[in-house]
Formats: sequence, structure tokens, C-alpha cells
Amino acid sequence: MKHRRGMSLIEVMVAGALLGVGVTAILSSFDTYTRLIAHQRQLLDAAFVAQSSLQRLQTLPPIHADMSPGIHPNLTVDATNALSATGRFKVRWIVTPAKPTPRSREIRVVVTFEDDREFELVGLQP
Repeated sequence: MKHRRGMSLIEVMVAGALLGVGVTAILSSFDTYTRLIAHQRQLLDAAFVAQSSLQRLQTLPPIHADMSPGIHPNLTVDATNALSATGRFKVRWIVTPAKPTPRSREIRVVVTFEDDREFELVGLQP
């Protein structure tokens, strides 16, 4: 009986092809994962901008111009919610009268980011 040593050329080629397919799948999943992480970071930054904008608006007196009923224009801000000509976020807010008291206001903050995606946060100023 003859003992075989090593692998044939066909077996090496099949193993190489399977390895190539596996490496390609892993690398493409890294790309998808990286894009997902970047999108989640943008969403987290937009949530921070909306929350800090809402908190600032809730501290204003009801007679302040920014608290007048209506849609207020877009402001361009960066991830720290500082006004910036090159910021990644546009912030607008809509103020509407709310109940239970006539001075109550509903504040709807809308942050626009990345490909016109929006993050919205609603709060109340008693």
C-alpha cells in the first residue's frame, strides 16, 4: 500500500478558494460595522444637540422671542451645540401653546443631520 503525503493541487485550490470567501465575508462585515458605528455616533450627537437645545429653551421666560409661537429658523451648530458656520447639524424648533395653563408651551426641537435625517425631541415649558 502506497502512503500519500501532502495534498493534491485540487485540494489546495479548493482550500484557498474557501479561505478567500471567508476573508471577503469578514472584511465586508467590518465595513458594514464601521458605517453603522459612524451612523450611531451621528445619532448620538444629534440627540445631545436636541437635548441641550430643549433645556436651553425651557429655561427662557415665556415672553422671550425664541419662545413665541411658530417655527423658528434653522441654526447651524456643531456637536457641542455651539453656533458654527461649518457645523454638521441644523436645529429648528416649533413652539405651540399647550395646556394646562395659557402660558404653557410645547417645544418641538428638530435636528437635521447626515443626508437630511432628522432627530426630534418634544418637551413642555410650564
